[in-house]
Amino acid sequence: MAYSHESLADIALVDAELAEDIHANLRSKESQLPRFAGLSPFLTQRRIIVDWIYLMGQNFHLSQVIVHTAIFYYDQFTDKVNVPHNNLRLSALACLVLAAKFEGREEDVPRFADLLVQCGNEYTAADLEFMEIVLLQFFQWNMCSVVAPSYLEYYIQRSTMPLDRVGGRPIRLDDLQRGIREHCVFFIETSSQEVSMQRFRPSVLAASAVTASRLCLNVEPAWSPELERVSLLSQADIMECTSEMCRMYDQAQSSRVQSPTMAHDAFAMSQAQAQDYAAWMRNSSHGFAAMQAVQVGAGYQSMV
Repeated sequence: MAYSHESLADIALVDAELAEDIHANLRSKESQLPRFAGLSPFLTQRRIIVDWIYLMGQNFHLSQVIVHTAIFYYDQFTDKVNVPHNNLRLSALACLVLAAKFEGREEDVPRFADLLVQCGNEYTAADLEFMEIVLLQFFQWNMCSVVAPSYLEYYIQRSTMPLDRVGGRPIRLDDLQRGIREHCVFFIETSSQEVSMQRFRPSVLAASAVTASRLCLNVEPAWSPELERVSLLSQADIMECTSEMCRMYDQAQSSRVQSPTMAHDAFAMSQAQAQDYAAWMRNSSHGFAAMQAVQVGAGYQSMV
């Protein structure tokens, strides 16, 4: 059966068993993906390119799966091919086109003319076509990818429960999911900008984003047992990634850094929430080491 990553959450609403099979297939594919090594001589330019891919995705109304797939293609290509500096944006553009072709619908694929205008006509259609061929040959036509948004909506929907509380009070399920979703966008987008975060597998990034969002929103329980069951990831599996996301959240609060595609409200974490987070860390199998790394008690004091 053909399916798109974005349909996983929808499939789960009508056939939970099929969704679990698809999820297992995604996890299997994920384990076979090459790791990002960060070997490009222009690695310092990566954040600029990633932000630009996000901007192009926004301009052409492309899904998060398409945008993140383009980033995955770009990382793999520049990791192993010494792309000239003046062709970095061209390669990113071709990655976006291929991602739209392989992960979207026909109507999602931007027209070359429109794309080239966004680049100030720096390149020609022939340049873009040639770069597409170069990328296809590099990947040997195997454009399989799994990215964090492949899992995200599925994890959000399956991990939020009617008995979840925010600050000890009940909340409508759709309101809770919307709040978690908005926070997850911040965590996933910010993680995609950071080279160091590329060491985590997409499923870990998605599950960590959901958990970090629950912590920020003071959702009880912070760790969802249902998320563990659905994602097949334990607290220990996501501990390091969640800690890194919370650290980035703290930095964003301090500097008011925003994600490239949306302006976020200042998400404030109270001292009580910081204590809840510290308790969650202590209760995990690697809590003490993680506590030393994150220094929750001091690090989140500035967020009050």
